[in-house]
Amino acid sequence: CSGAFQRRLDALPLSLAITPSSVRIACALFRSLSRLRGPQPRVLLRCLAAARALRLRDMAHPVPATLNRDQFRRTLPVYAFVVPATSCSEFVQVLKRKRKRKRAGGQADDSRVEESDSTHLLQLPRIRPIVAGTEDEKEKRRILLSAAYTSECGDVEQLRSALPCDALELLEKWNGQIVSHNIDVTYEHMTTYEVLRHILPDEISDVPGSFEQTGHIAHMNLRDEALPYKNLIGQVILDKNPRVSTVVNKIGVIQNEFRVFPMEVIAGKDTFVTQTNESGCKFSLDFSKVYWNARLQKEHERLVSLFTPEEIICDMFAGIGPFAIPAAKKGCEVYANDLNPESVKWMRVNTKANKVEKRMHIENIDGGEFVRSLTKRGVHPHHIIMNLPATAVEFLPSLQHILPATARLPTVHCYGFARGAERDERVAAFAKTVSEWLTKGQDGAAAGVEEKEVSEVRNVAPNKFMMRASFVLPASIAYYPVASNAEEA
Repeated sequence: CSGAFQRRLDALPLSLAITPSSVRIACALFRSLSRLRGPQPRVLLRCLAAARALRLRDMAHPVPATLNRDQFRRTLPVYAFVVPATSCSEFVQVLKRKRKRKRAGGQADDSRVEESDSTHLLQLPRIRPIVAGTEDEKEKRRILLSAAYTSECGDVEQLRSALPCDALELLEKWNGQIVSHNIDVTYEHMTTYEVLRHILPDEISDVPGSFEQTGHIAHMNLRDEALPYKNLIGQVILDKNPRVSTVVNKIGVIQNEFRVFPMEVIAGKDTFVTQTNESGCKFSLDFSKVYWNARLQKEHERLVSLFTPEEIICDMFAGIGPFAIPAAKKGCEVYANDLNPESVKWMRVNTKANKVEKRMHIENIDGGEFVRSLTKRGVHPHHIIMNLPATAVEFLPSLQHILPATARLPTVHCYGFARGAERDERVAAFAKTVSEWLTKGQDGAAAGVEEKEVSEVRNVAPNKFMMRASFVLPASIAYYPVASNAEEA
C-alpha cells in the first residue's frame, strides 16, 4: 500500500462504531481494494468491519421506497405591504434593490454594512411577490417582503428600522400598512437542493443535484454514499427539470474501445435515443451506445473556429461528428472516421440532417490505418484531430513519414489527460508524453512538442485535466525518408 492509502486504513476503526468521515474512507477503501496485490489480511479485516458498519448505517437510515411530496408542505409567515394596486410599480422599484446588512461587529451607518444576496422582496420559486388583497382590501395588493425579515425582526417596529427609508416614505405617501401574511409552501415551491437536503441524511454533505443534460437525458455520476437514494434523487431531478424525461447514473468507468460507459436508468423512461443541438447543428444519437459529452461544446467551437473554408480536415476519432459536421458546414472538406459502428451510423444520420453530405467522407476503420490510407490516396489534410483522450497519444507514431516533401505540413490537435497539482506541472507532463510517442522509434534529432503548444481543456477529476496539444507536425516526422522522396521523384 502507498503511504497515503495506509493512513486512510489506519483512520478506519475496526469496531462497528463508524463516523461520517470513516464512511467516506470505507467507500474509498472498497474502490481501492481491487487494485491491491498479494495477501492483505489487515486490509480484508478492515473491509469486513467497514462493510458491517455500513450495513448498520443503512439500517439506521432506511431509504423510503417512494418520494412523499406531502412531507414538504409547510406554512411560511412573512411580512407584507398593503398598498393601492396602482402604486405597486413604485414599491417594486425600491424593494427590488439588494438588502443591506450589518457587518459582524459593525454599526448601523452605511460605511459598516454590506449587500446581501437577496432583495427586499420575497424570492421563492413559483411564488409571486405581489398578490391580491383580502376581501376587506379591495383595489389593493399585498407586496410580500423577504422571508429573512421574519427571522430578523420580532415585530413591526423592528421591521421598520430594517427597511430602507425610501420604502417607508412610499408607504406613508400611499397610506399603506404592514401586516403579517402566511404562505403555503409545497414541494413545487422548493428548489432541487432544498428537496434533496431534506431527503438525504446529514452524513452526505455534498448534495448531488448537478447533472449533464443531452436532449431529454440527464446524466449523473453519483458517489457511493448517495447510491442508496439514487431513485429518489432521480425522481427529484425529473420533477424539477421539465425538459428531462430520463435520468441515468454512471455505474462504472469507460473500459471499452468505443468510449461508452455503463449506465442505469434511475428515473423516467428507458429511452436512450435523443436529439441535441450544438454549434448550429442538429445531432441525433443513442446515448447508451456512443460517446457524447455536452461539456465539450466550447472546445468543439474553439477548434472549428481555427479552420478556414476549403481546408481539408482529418478527424481520426470523430464519434457522431461534433468536430466534423460543424467543420463541413463551415465549408471544409472533412474526412471523418470512428471505430464504433454505432457512432458511424449516427454520424451518417447527422450528416444528412445537416445537409453536408457532399463535404463529408466517412469511414469505419482503425484510426492509424485511416490516416495512412488518406495520404496514400493523395489526400493531404491541413488539420488532424485526435480526440481520444485515453489513448490518442498511442496513435501518434502513425503520423510518421506519411507525406511527400512537397505537401504542406498539417496541424495536429491531440487530446489526452495529465495529472498534477499545478498547471505548469500538467502542461510539462503532457508535452513530454506527446513528444515521446510522436518521436517513438526515431533518432534523437526528431523534433518534439513544446510546452507553449499545450493547453488545458477542462478538469475531469481532482488534479486530473483533459489537455490538448496543437502543433505543426515536424518535417522530420511527417515527410517520407529522403530515399523514399527520391524514388517518388
